[in-house]
Amino acid sequence: MTYIPGQIHESFQKPHYYELSQNFSFLVSNVRCRDLKTSRDYDDYTRPMDLMKGDIIVLKYFNYLTSDYGVYSSYYAYFDSIIRDKLGRLAVELESIVSKDLVFLNKSIFSDITLAYERDKIIESILTP
Repeated sequence: MTYIPGQIHESFQKPHYYELSQNFSFLVSNVRCRDLKTSRDYDDYTRPMDLMKGDIIVLKYFNYLTSDYGVYSSYYAYFDSIIRDKLGRLAVELESIVSKDLVFLNKSIFSDITLAYERDKIIESILTP
């Protein structure tokens, strides 16, 4: 599923890296979140993705305009990929019903390592010919 940011600031469109400090089940959707209308839709089209302590997840955020009120929705997580020590980077590329607020408020589970990860990648690109 391709990433569609919606009406959201550019800083939330770039990849954010989080290291998990414990196991966590992250809900992802097989369809666009804006198409989930009923509880039956959530049952049919979402599934948990089991993550392990130490995994690094790569998220981008998105929102969509709600047609009922003409206001912008909350920001939700687009699950770009998982980085695991032994397996490397695994593409996921699915929208999730997990909100940005849930990720930001649960710092005991999600450690934001975006700056450190980007810095390490820059250093690695300089040192690698």
